[in-house]
Amino acid sequence: MKLFLLSVVFILTFCTTRSFAASHHSVDSKHKARLAHSTANKAVERDVPHHAVLLSKTRGHPKARGGKAQLKEAINRAQAKYQQSFKNYLANTGNVNKLQNTSFVHDIVRPRRSKTKRQQGVDSLTDIDGELLWTGPQAFGTPPQYFAGGQDFDTGSSDTFVNPGYYNPSKSSTARDTGKTFSVQYGDGTSASGKIYNDTLTVAGLQAFGQAVGDATSSDIGSESAGISGMAFPSIAQFQRDPFFYTLRKQGAVSRGVFGFGLSKENARLDLGTLDSDSYEGDINWVTIDDSNGFWQTSQGTLNGVPLLTSIIDTGTTVIVGAPDQVSLICLQAGGIVIAEGTDIFCGYVEGMAPPQFTFEFNGQQYMLSRDAIDFAQDGPLILTGIVGSGIGLLDGWVLGDAFLRNLYAAFDIDNIRAGFAPRR
Repeated sequence: MKLFLLSVVFILTFCTTRSFAASHHSVDSKHKARLAHSTANKAVERDVPHHAVLLSKTRGHPKARGGKAQLKEAINRAQAKYQQSFKNYLANTGNVNKLQNTSFVHDIVRPRRSKTKRQQGVDSLTDIDGELLWTGPQAFGTPPQYFAGGQDFDTGSSDTFVNPGYYNPSKSSTARDTGKTFSVQYGDGTSASGKIYNDTLTVAGLQAFGQAVGDATSSDIGSESAGISGMAFPSIAQFQRDPFFYTLRKQGAVSRGVFGFGLSKENARLDLGTLDSDSYEGDINWVTIDDSNGFWQTSQGTLNGVPLLTSIIDTGTTVIVGAPDQVSLICLQAGGIVIAEGTDIFCGYVEGMAPPQFTFEFNGQQYMLSRDAIDFAQDGPLILTGIVGSGIGLLDGWVLGDAFLRNLYAAFDIDNIRAGFAPRR
């Protein structure tokens, strides 16, 4: 593979996302008595019982390992997931997804893989692979079957799927065989197949009854987690059933259709049915979501002043992915180095030099990309950022993955079809 290095010295102040250390719109710790409706919402969030999934992490940062390979694997995963979601959307609606680039062709190098009352939930999340994947506990069946690996809670997909060797329907008194099977063939050559059951899903003390669960009898898609629990919209669900949080909402297990992710090195969490006001600074900065394509999609953002015509907020994708030409332009203007490998673009800088800076903006509020997200991986003397350019099949779209969301509190609201951000406490 050919390696091209392009360098331009130009540094822009950048305030970004998840690891966004702090919002450019600084918030005084005592400045919580704002608008009456905002204060009322926070009071509700404090008064309700919390159910949270606590997320955890098991490996070091990719900078300590072969960083470029990790970025390439993240691109491959994102491409495979979105191509499958587009297929699901077509099967469910009879229409081609408006975000899909139908002329997209991309060769993927297959990565190496290792073998009663209404309430709210909080689930702890585990960071797998050094802030590359956060997972948390989720149980299936009656009695509940918990898995050591934990589920990947993914706002970029909509099905709940369990890898082989975890879920055993024969040991659940509530499991019902639907008579349907599923088969997924990804573009990187990996695949999974199995049977779909209806069973009780338990997460953070909340139960979704009759939830569609895919029990894989054959899979080589990786063992970083026990499976995936999708939290996007129903139109991209391969099982043609509601995502588990929709089930919780419809059955009254939660009184509000909101959930929130706090992805960080320590105390990462997923709140269900409420937003934990103690986990973020100030108020949630809400953006309008277009759910017509099945994703948490917004058009309200900019990156270093460049409009992001379409952005998908995706907790199941590690990096920030944009069109290669846009990523190249933004990287160079920010003082970075563009590294081109085939059709993919990496943005980096020489170790010991000033790093490029990036600022995301939504509704006039700016968020700085964290230093961890800037120093995402290392390749020889180059430090690679968590912003990559790749044609994963989206039409001029961006995927705002965990590199953006790190150290932010990200809120999602299926009742009002909106999402929002606030700096993490």
